[in-house]
Amino acid sequence: IDFNTGAMGVDPTITVAVGTTGSYPAITSEVDINGCSANPNSATPCVGLRSDSAATGIGLNFTVGGVSGAFQASVDGLAMTNWGTAVSYSDFGHGNTTFNMQNNFLGTKLDGSTAEANLGSSIFGSNATIGGSENAAGPTERNVFSNNGSFALQVASGDNTVIQGNLFGTNTAGTGAASPGNA
Repeated sequence: IDFNTGAMGVDPTITVAVGTTGSYPAITSEVDINGCSANPNSATPCVGLRSDSAATGIGLNFTVGGVSGAFQASVDGLAMTNWGTAVSYSDFGHGNTTFNMQNNFLGTKLDGSTAEANLGSSIFGSNATIGGSENAAGPTERNVFSNNGSFALQVASGDNTVIQGNLFGTNTAGTGAASPGNA
């Protein structure tokens, strides 16, 4: 899924009406969600995805179950705010999966300084990469987990899961504490 964010200076935040269910259906097919498709070298997320109902529902719910063959999904270049769980990945022991999450703000709006909390994000699966290589995890690869209510990133299982080069509980530049200071 690519986004054409149009004119610079316009806030391309999509407020999602979650309604009474609190979540949209799970993503069960291979997908690459690229918020920065119009600006691939951006050092910050390019599209915001915000719940209209504070801290409820799952923003992006990647669920692998009953899928035959390989499954790949990625999310890149989004500022996820106001969700119960901003991003959830579950593979239910499928094993033949790949999940990548890079260049996202979780709990901070697109401007990189305005807090709008999620409760957190979750990984319940194998073969996930959250962030980038330790030496190369510059701003285009790292995720920033700040201003989240209950937890920044919960990993309940995760064979072959790599979490590195991310910022937790800091401002988006990594130079100080986030406001209000929760990871």
